[in-house]
Amino acid sequence: MQPRVLIVTTEAPDIFFSGLSFFNQEFWAELKRRNYPFKVLYLNNQKTRPSQLADYEVIVEPALPFDSSFESLVLNVAWSTSQKIAPILKEFNPDVISVHENTPLLPFYFELERIQFTLHSSYIGMQHYLTRTQKGMQNYWEQRIAVRQSGALILHSNWAHRSVIDFVSADSITPNIFPIGVDFTHYPTKKIHHPEGKIVISFFGRFTDIVKNFYVFRDAINTLPSSYRNRVEARVYGPEKIPDYLVNEGFKGLTFVQGEDKKQALAETDIVVFPSIQESYGIVGLEALLSNCALIATPGLGMDSYMKSEYSCEPTVSAIQNKIIGYLSNVKKLRSDQAENTFRNSVNRSEFTLGKMTESYIKVWKELYEKNLASSFGNK
Repeated sequence: MQPRVLIVTTEAPDIFFSGLSFFNQEFWAELKRRNYPFKVLYLNNQKTRPSQLADYEVIVEPALPFDSSFESLVLNVAWSTSQKIAPILKEFNPDVISVHENTPLLPFYFELERIQFTLHSSYIGMQHYLTRTQKGMQNYWEQRIAVRQSGALILHSNWAHRSVIDFVSADSITPNIFPIGVDFTHYPTKKIHHPEGKIVISFFGRFTDIVKNFYVFRDAINTLPSSYRNRVEARVYGPEKIPDYLVNEGFKGLTFVQGEDKKQALAETDIVVFPSIQESYGIVGLEALLSNCALIATPGLGMDSYMKSEYSCEPTVSAIQNKIIGYLSNVKKLRSDQAENTFRNSVNRSEFTLGKMTESYIKVWKELYEKNLASSFGNK
């Protein structure tokens, strides 16, 4: 029997443009292709337009007059949301509740035995801006509850596991660790060369996010010796409008891309620079390699799940520049590697496919359902 699963998210693919919404888009599509018995609950905590892809939608807001402190407001919202969720749980009666990220966890506090929790976030524990502020402490405690008390825990890299132990709780349930998968057919193998013969170097992500380390990328491009800078077109694919100062510095600003637009962007890109300082998996790098882009990315993070050592680079201006200059000094080899699928072949393995990832999730769901079934029989 396939356990019935309710997937809970605060980011639907047709609402937000982020790594989690992209993951949801791919994952839900694969589950539908397999005719899997699942439904989606969208917890709308930003009062966005309704999602056309979710089966259920709940507006997240407090219903009680208790908001004198951050903590009381959080509990107020959790209780209020749980009341709205109750009829959905009764109607669908899921065997497993699949929660992605800790934000939507608290309304399901009394359902933890059937919660499968996945921690996608690069902000694990209290790193960077999530420090000892009220928001940071709340985020920390929600992650701590999730990794210690959920029915099943899924992480997508060994880095995420180490971070959970180091920054959240060493006393966590035994995690299931497997990589995020994508549909290989969504990524171009052939390159579209720049009409002026330039090498296109792209950055995908928010250029206001300190974790993505955009400013190091910017400085590395801006301080390239002119003999190299003139041979490069630097592109920024981010959801925000590119500031005028970046345009004046010679960056080409483009909006966040999906579908065919992303495929085109990757086909036109020769090098992807991904200098994150925290990354639980780093799907940008996987997509770059699948699209036969050279990758320059930080070692020791989630990208290590798929990245060869020759693509790793410390996230400093000088190190990134050295990598870029190395490619510019031998463009003939770069083009040859692209034509021979060298970059794509480095990740052309079944563990990185969308199908394999989905099968791994289903396996976790079955095991959780069977454990709960055995427990309920044992209590009778």
